[in-house]
Amino acid sequence: MTDDEYNAPLIEVYHAAMRAMNAGKAKYPDPTWRDVSVIDHFAALQRHLEMWIRSPSDDKADATTGLSHLDHAAARLAFLLVMEKENIDGAVGPEA
Repeated sequence: MTDDEYNAPLIEVYHAAMRAMNAGKAKYPDPTWRDVSVIDHFAALQRHLEMWIRSPSDDKADATTGLSHLDHAAARLAFLLVMEKENIDGAVGPEA
């Protein structure tokens, strides 16, 4: 695989997360994602994945934002990754 083949999915995940984060920023102007518990971020991640997989193929969009549920899932996963790295709300990753 070329670097482009590896980078393309990463770039798409970045853009997906940013779309959802920008939609969230419009709804919640203050950066409040750190105030949300790990459990609540994880539940939202699961909910968006569940809604995406169970939605008809022509309707994968979140009703509130019009974005794909995968965009929202990418944002929630990004929040969880930061929370794990910074050990926020007890989010601790695997031992090194």
